[in-house]
Amino acid sequence: MSFGIPTRNGLSLGLGAVPTLATNFGLPIPSLSLDYTIPSDGTPGVVPGFYQVDNGFGVLTQTTFSSLITFSRASNATRFSPTGQLEYAPHNLLLQSQNFTTSWTSPNTDVTSDTTLAPDGTTTADTVSDDATNDVHVLSQTIAISGQVTFSVFAKNGSGSRYLTIGVNSATSNYATATFDLSTQTSTQTLIAGYGGAVTTNVSASAEGFYRYSMTVTTATASNARIGLSNTSTFANFSRGFDRYVGNGSSIILWGAQLTVGPNALDYTPTTTAVVYGPRFDYDPTTLAAKGLLIEEQRTNLVLYSEQFDNAVWTKTRSSITSNTVVAPDGTLTGDALITDTTVTDTHRIELLSVAFTSGTTYTLTLFAKAQSSLNLQLVFLTAAFGISLRAAFNLQTGQTLVSSSSITAKTTNVGNGWFRCEATATATATATSGFHISLINTFAATAAATSFTGDGTSGIYIWGAQLEAGAFATSYIPTTTAATTRSADIASIGTLSPWYNATEGTLYGEGSWVGLVASRFAVGLNNSASASADFISIQTNPTTVTTGRGGVTAGGVTQAAMNITNAYTASVLFKAANAYQQDNFGFTVNGATPASDTSGTVPTVDRMQLGAIGTTTANIWIRRITYTPRRLTDAELQSLTS
Repeated sequence: MSFGIPTRNGLSLGLGAVPTLATNFGLPIPSLSLDYTIPSDGTPGVVPGFYQVDNGFGVLTQTTFSSLITFSRASNATRFSPTGQLEYAPHNLLLQSQNFTTSWTSPNTDVTSDTTLAPDGTTTADTVSDDATNDVHVLSQTIAISGQVTFSVFAKNGSGSRYLTIGVNSATSNYATATFDLSTQTSTQTLIAGYGGAVTTNVSASAEGFYRYSMTVTTATASNARIGLSNTSTFANFSRGFDRYVGNGSSIILWGAQLTVGPNALDYTPTTTAVVYGPRFDYDPTTLAAKGLLIEEQRTNLVLYSEQFDNAVWTKTRSSITSNTVVAPDGTLTGDALITDTTVTDTHRIELLSVAFTSGTTYTLTLFAKAQSSLNLQLVFLTAAFGISLRAAFNLQTGQTLVSSSSITAKTTNVGNGWFRCEATATATATATSGFHISLINTFAATAAATSFTGDGTSGIYIWGAQLEAGAFATSYIPTTTAATTRSADIASIGTLSPWYNATEGTLYGEGSWVGLVASRFAVGLNNSASASADFISIQTNPTTVTTGRGGVTAGGVTQAAMNITNAYTASVLFKAANAYQQDNFGFTVNGATPASDTSGTVPTVDRMQLGAIGTTTANIWIRRITYTPRRLTDAELQSLTS
């Protein structure tokens, strides 16, 4: 099935199985269209979404995310997957994932580059052969990893009869490997020594005769990732989990090596000279609907051992922790049970008491929680930093919240499988080292009396993933262990506006939802790389009233238009906004409202588009769609476009 996609010059471009853009109906066709709600077509290394750009001849041409958008983030970050599971976004900790002649050492092997069509349709797969040495025949790359990791590679038979072995190791006696039969696409053996947990394997079909082979090791502290040829399926003569044998020039064909944190191989993410932390295409964990490209500012989780409540940093008061008793939101058996003791009429809680709070700073505390019995949850900010104990109660059967005063706010988010992410926000009134309680309550109320009751030694709640961050709302979950952990800001931009941008007039459209509302944050903007805050055309929040939408136009540091639509934004609620510009003729609207206008002003000189930012001021937003039309739409068209 194919659709005739109209172009800006009235011709039709036949593209197979592409979505019909909503902006096609009765409106001019944009010269740039980004849609982050379109799922992946399964091509390895191609991120989901649908991207079209004018090819310079008035024809919309389909392109890819990476060829159009420059994206970076200096750390790992979490998202909800298309199946509703919390996981790290696709990333790859290995270098040169498709070029095994660079960044890989190759003892007793010969590598010939680019011999075969790879799963992505390019001739980039490499042939790896064993030599006549009586030893292991491997490719190896130095890494530094700790915890649960998944190692994967696309492979198929070459010449002769060789098995594939992949694994990680830190020493001769510390390794985890898995061996696969490339003819039957099955795992034949796993070996582990010196590491905790176990090795699990997975095989999935790909294109061009390749299969993706992966292994997950529960707990590893490794310094090397290795891919090897094996002479037998279950070998006895081995070194660090790899087969030692005399080679004869037999080969296998490899492409797309990837090492990820967590229990899943994740979408293949190609690398060259640097580790890649990929963009986050986020999904609603209960409806599984696409929420869009997630852009967030830098945040730090101040909680230590965010998933290990049995650790000594968590003080247990008339309670106990039974660790790893229930499947957590990330799909692993790491959810803990917080259980009462049998004390008569008293509180039952765990607490973290070593947090340095700063007066005047707003903090948001979150915890994933799930009902285990009829008991519920209370989160408590303590007196030393907050003046009084500020309490938020959460009903784990219904998701209802109650707060002890107007100085604390609370909300819940249903994340599926009975789990809620419970969120409490308050502002510190003193600079102090203090903390918070995670308390069990038997009466759903936010009063102090409700926390005192007689425990039975068996009832409690399930908890996982605690987070305390400076900010007026929660951002995506940041796992921690021994230290506070920082998630870097997401940075996304289009570095060239040619040929789709019109310097004289145009209309910028953005559609999405705010993670949280902050003054002067930008959903999308056209700006100047040399003077980001001095020259821009933007869709943003108002500098003072964050629920007010603003269409901003600034040239040479002077405001040309500041058009406002009141009550335009609500956190987590979809908005559609458009900013149209032309000399002395500007218009802005949100959600079909009568456009605000400005009839005096100059169009700035811009050379790039930033997504979720202007300069280094990053928003917290899910971006669903962005379009650009190379003319100033009429006010009626602006209303139609955003309705």
